[in-house]
Amino acid sequence: MGTCSLLSDPFAGLMDSVWQKCAVFWRDAQPGCIHYDDSFGVLTAEYLGDLAFEVRYAGYVVRLFPEKSQFEICAPDGMPRVDADYVRMRIALVFLRMLRGCVHIHAGGICYGTDVVGLLAPSHIGKSTLTGACMAFDPQIGLVSDDVLTILPDHSSHEQAVLPSADYLAMRHEMWDAESFVMSRRRTQLKVRLLVSEARRLRAAGRLRALVILDSREGMAQMTSAEAVTGVLQQQLALSEAPESLRRYQFGCIMAVLKSVPVYRMGISMRTRAEALECAGRLVNAVRKS
Repeated sequence: MGTCSLLSDPFAGLMDSVWQKCAVFWRDAQPGCIHYDDSFGVLTAEYLGDLAFEVRYAGYVVRLFPEKSQFEICAPDGMPRVDADYVRMRIALVFLRMLRGCVHIHAGGICYGTDVVGLLAPSHIGKSTLTGACMAFDPQIGLVSDDVLTILPDHSSHEQAVLPSADYLAMRHEMWDAESFVMSRRRTQLKVRLLVSEARRLRAAGRLRALVILDSREGMAQMTSAEAVTGVLQQQLALSEAPESLRRYQFGCIMAVLKSVPVYRMGISMRTRAEALECAGRLVNAVRKS
């Protein structure tokens, strides 16, 4: 094993109150292995005792310490098979925040100032493409998330906080790589990693204002409560084999989110740049009016 780095979640302080609620679920638990049902498969964290977990992914060893909101990444010797930033942001931080009580949805995220809109969809539908299109359509729109939306639930408030979870767009094409919001680009496996300029990223906690579920049907409409629950739960990233009390808590958090924000369904077709910008304009104008 090569180098090891101990890192802290930059938003640890914002999660302290949530962690206090979740810590009691772990105190007497001996969970063995916890499974994080990611959109690309299942990742497994082995419980090491003393509220520490270990995940192995593509040669990396990631140790998670939710009580301290810290994680350690040990990179493999030689050339890593995957991008280290991906392991930090998509594996370590997501898993750590889930263990601390955050809710995660498979979604992109855009913002006006600190007002956040989540874009939910299965893989290959076009979350990243639409995120980039919205940023190209309106220079006031910023990036919150490329693929995972981190929600810091608050049952006592009608506002749900959102934590920034990305500084890049991972694209299967190069449609937006010449845009002003892109600082640099490089290819990572099958995708192009476009680093977004700091000025166009959410830098502090935002406020969730709406969720938009993307599909191939035409039009855009607000969903009924039953439709919204089904659509959002299908895109929730979940922990399994965790204490039952924690899983009930996370389900309650999702339901609190759904009571707090409207959920829309929007059909998208983005085979060309013009189509992507048209979809972005339709989304931006609809959200502004809501």
